[in-house]
Order: sequence, then C-alpha cells, then structure tokens
Amino acid sequence: MIGCYFAVLFYLTLFHTNRRVSSGNALNLVPFRTIAHYFREGGWVMLVNVPGNVLAFVPVGLILPVVRGRRTSVWEILLAGAGLSIFIETAQYVSGRRFADVDDVVLNALGAVIGYLVFVAFKHARRVFAPKVAHASG
Repeated sequence: MIGCYFAVLFYLTLFHTNRRVSSGNALNLVPFRTIAHYFREGGWVMLVNVPGNVLAFVPVGLILPVVRGRRTSVWEILLAGAGLSIFIETAQYVSGRRFADVDDVVLNALGAVIGYLVFVAFKHARRVFAPKVAHASG
C-alpha cells in the first residue's frame, strides 16, 4: 500500500505531463507568490494546486510514524515532508517537464504535518476510548 502511494505521488508530480516548461519560467523561489496568485485567480486551478498539494502529502505524516515504529516528532515530519518535496521539485526542474515552486514545498510540508496531527489525534483517541470499549463489552 505504501509503495502504491509513492508510485502514484511520483507519477503525478514527475511524469503526468507531456509538455516541456520554458527554462526561464520553470522556477519560483519567492515564498507565497504562487499561492497568492492562485487565491486571486480562484477556480479549479486554485483547488487543484493549493488543497491538492496539501492533501497529496497528508499520507507522509500518517505513514512515517508507523514505518519508524518509534516516537516521531512534528519537526521530523516537517523535515521529511519538506525534504521529499524538495527532491520532487528538484527533479521537476532538472527534467524540464514541470514547474518547480517553493510554494509547493510549503504546501507539501503543511500536508505532512496535518497528516501527522491526524495520526497523533487518532492514537490519542484510541488510547482514551479503547479501555472503555473493552470494559463495556466484558
């Protein structure tokens, strides 16, 4: 299942296009420039790019603590999400097939943190409610 997630993620971020990006137009290093543009423009493009970039990395925050099998901090998740995103953005820039954008790194890292917060909330809820359920059924 984890392998499928990463296969789909890499396909969508690295290979899901057949157009080339002009090298002079292929990189944005100004934080929040593209996000602000999408919010000004609105519509489908904004929905795909802003929430889409966040949601695409939520599984990172859910998967990493499970795979590690030990306590994971929010900072480790943030670094892992940002690191994976920087890898993808670098590959997009080098390949010339996609637009590399620092805003994608910001949104992807946010998505990983949100996924981790969901993981922590679920783990906490399980600890709180599991003993009550066990006693109720016994």
